[in-house]
Amino acid sequence: MNQSESTIHLENIRVEQGDEVCIDEFRKAAKRSRAEAVKLLNDNSMTFPCLFLLMPSIEEFRLQQQMYTKYAIAVEVSKQILNENYNPRKDYLKNGGEKAHETLIWMLTTGYQENKPAEKFQKIIDIVVSVLIHIYHETGILPQVAELIFTRRIRGENVHELIWAYFRSRETKSLQFIAEKLPSSDLAEADFIYDLLGISHDTKLAPAEEYEKYIVWLQENENKLVFNEENKQYTSRPVVCRMDQIEGKENAT
Repeated sequence: MNQSESTIHLENIRVEQGDEVCIDEFRKAAKRSRAEAVKLLNDNSMTFPCLFLLMPSIEEFRLQQQMYTKYAIAVEVSKQILNENYNPRKDYLKNGGEKAHETLIWMLTTGYQENKPAEKFQKIIDIVVSVLIHIYHETGILPQVAELIFTRRIRGENVHELIWAYFRSRETKSLQFIAEKLPSSDLAEADFIYDLLGISHDTKLAPAEEYEKYIVWLQENENKLVFNEENKQYTSRPVVCRMDQIEGKENAT
């Protein structure tokens, strides 16, 4: 590559020229100079998919200690998730503080739109989502997670763990973000949404009309909803939430 070092961005290379060219450029830089390789890694345009791609080379050239803290934590988290025998210096999956929280959000927000992700990459993202919601009580990621659920479903990929983690937020907004997909959905996607929300579909209503009806119901009842811990591993049609029985109501579904 004829570009000067200062103009090389590994993420741009990955997106425009592919994974193999990105890996090759990074390895050539690492062989020339550790400092050059570290500079390429510590680029503000770095994304988690690119970092994940380069992890074997980062390990080979022993560069993790010279990386920005956020990127080094992301590598550590990935190792911990993918290798059950790995003994991390710090367990960032058990509330590792503000820096870990920031890193996990970065991993998700730069990674959830990745096309054709590897199975190991998906596993990392699933656990990152679960930890952010369950341990860090992070609800700002719910729109991205909702989008990821639908993206994976379209690709025919497993969404069970992601859905379970998503609804563990116990936020009524989680229902709203799913319902917002109804007006633009086709019949198959609409059925998927009805299933998630526990809606008994009125065949006389179009998805957009069903959405309007559901949002009105949600606004009227959001303070009465109790979220369940049901998972599709235990039931084919989990009930995400129910009406508080103290109010003397029937199930939300």
